[in-house]
Amino acid sequence: MSVKLASRLGRHAEGHVLPWTQVRPRNTHPDGTTYQDPLLSLTGAATAKPSFQFPRKSSTTSDDNAFQFRLTTAHTNADGASFTRSDLVEVTQRPDAVAATTARWRAGDELVGAGTHEGARLSFHGGSQAGPVVATATVTDGAWTVPGTDAQPAGGILYVWSDHGYVGAITVTP
Repeated sequence: MSVKLASRLGRHAEGHVLPWTQVRPRNTHPDGTTYQDPLLSLTGAATAKPSFQFPRKSSTTSDDNAFQFRLTTAHTNADGASFTRSDLVEVTQRPDAVAATTARWRAGDELVGAGTHEGARLSFHGGSQAGPVVATATVTDGAWTVPGTDAQPAGGILYVWSDHGYVGAITVTP
């Protein structure tokens, strides 16, 4: 997912914007483990409207879906006095939401559902989040469909990942 940042400086930003920089605080989970946001590549970091791609989440607990950036601008008053100003901007990713509307998993039936991110590529894993991919689908017009098989996933659960990260589990019936 591509994200564009924008300052409220509008036309006044020309020649006054210093690079946007990513702020990467080390965060601590309640269980005591720590993580730090991955370093992102900003396109147009020295402009008023840079952009970046959200990275794919590697697990359900790897981060808080938020990235922080600092925009620093330089200004000159009418009397010639110069100063700089910095603002902290937090961008929060809205994760995919996927739901099944028909959850029968057997040959001849289809697993049917809806997704919130148009064009998201979904993979359905059997047994665990890291289990083998048993099916794939793409969200089109807010919906997706996967043909079922007679091979039942362990515990009747499919674990769903999108190209934006882990989504959740869907319980299926034979």
